[in-house]
Amino acid sequence: LFVAPNGTVDPTAFVAVGTPVNYSTGVDAGYFFGPLIAVPGSAAGSQVAIQVRAFNTAAGATYNAAASSPLAQLGKSNIVQNYILGGSQPPNAPIGLTSFNVTPAVVPEPSTIALGVIGAAALLLRRRRA
Repeated sequence: LFVAPNGTVDPTAFVAVGTPVNYSTGVDAGYFFGPLIAVPGSAAGSQVAIQVRAFNTAAGATYNAAASSPLAQLGKSNIVQNYILGGSQPPNAPIGLTSFNVTPAVVPEPSTIALGVIGAAALLLRRRRA
């Protein structure tokens, strides 16, 4: 779960809170259940913007670590504004949260990699002759 002050629309301004939890499988597939999360600097009843982000833990222990891995499989929800933080009440369901997909990171085409290797080899050969 990523949180920012209410009204924030820049995804880079969101901060991870809590610890990552696994998505459920079977009958509860697509849902996630975890402990209540305290949002530092925010009181119960205040409103914040939230975004749910998902990642393959084989690529990293956090979303940001996974995002920099070639094994990355990432996804994120839309940004939900006006999420009311709970106190002693159970948290409210994020109204407006839409589904999203987790997709693999973009891997360069083999031809792009081959072209890069050929270019590097040509530069090395040219340098040796000089």
